[in-house]
Amino acid sequence: MSLFGGNIGPTGYNYQVGGVVVPRPNTASREGKPGFLALKRPSIIQLAQDAEKQMLRYLSEHDPKTLEMCQWFKDNVPEELRVCGTMFNAMALVGDLRDGTNHIHVDKNDLCSLIIMLGKDIQGGNTRYYDGPNAENPGNIVHEEPFVHGKYQVGPYEATVHDGEPWKGRRGIISFYVNRPMFQHFQKYGRLKYDAWLNGNTDDKLIAKYGKDKYDAWKKLIKKHGPDKYDESWFDGNIDKLMGQGRPAVNPMNNSARSGDTSGLHTGGSTEQDISVGSILTHDDVRQQLDNDMQEWQPDSAMIDTDGTVMYKYPRT
Repeated sequence: MSLFGGNIGPTGYNYQVGGVVVPRPNTASREGKPGFLALKRPSIIQLAQDAEKQMLRYLSEHDPKTLEMCQWFKDNVPEELRVCGTMFNAMALVGDLRDGTNHIHVDKNDLCSLIIMLGKDIQGGNTRYYDGPNAENPGNIVHEEPFVHGKYQVGPYEATVHDGEPWKGRRGIISFYVNRPMFQHFQKYGRLKYDAWLNGNTDDKLIAKYGKDKYDAWKKLIKKHGPDKYDESWFDGNIDKLMGQGRPAVNPMNNSARSGDTSGLHTGGSTEQDISVGSILTHDDVRQQLDNDMQEWQPDSAMIDTDGTVMYKYPRT
């Protein structure tokens, strides 16, 4: 699988800030790298924008709550972590353009996703949908969407069991998606942790300065109480006390917050009170805008319901 855009998967200490894994561009998508250059191609930009239109159409008609979350994501997540200016943080190529299969799975970390079929003269390769609760108990196939080059499919892949039938030929799937853990990270921290990473304030430097034993003791506090109470600024002033020289002091910034005095608080991060949903079109406005856009783009496609059945196809008749 080839991945473009941003991610927030498990990683080393050089991508952690205060015990928190930070979002970052994929290695291949960093400035000047092949993935970065690929996402600048006009054809890829157009494809990503078209995929976003279809995703918005689906969400506006069937999932307005997720529509609002995706709009918030687009408004608040840095552009370098998103694909071609869209709400998607990643574009993945699955299948490697050779004979293969795609295992039964559920895309549980996706907030929303859309897939596009690629390949010509393909034998097999249909997308199959199941009625079971999870990949371990997939149930029965309830719909099989035939492989057609350029076809897109959209639906709640985060809740629908599906796979790719074995195929022969140079078949691939392009998947555009919004990652749920990345959405949750920016909802909780805003840009605070990400900007600290950009500035080089990473946990590997704390380990180099204080040693792994002290860092691990600090991580245990974070695991028990959360990173907000025992953050990086607390670590610098209190780590020796943590290692047996007395009871660790509570971060004075948090004392101020509890007393109602916020004059000394750093306001670069996001709290629940700071979070606000960005301006968003009404559902009717979104649908009208998309209907206008779609006059010139009506691919062969399918929209999938939560039980794996087809809701309707484009072009509509």
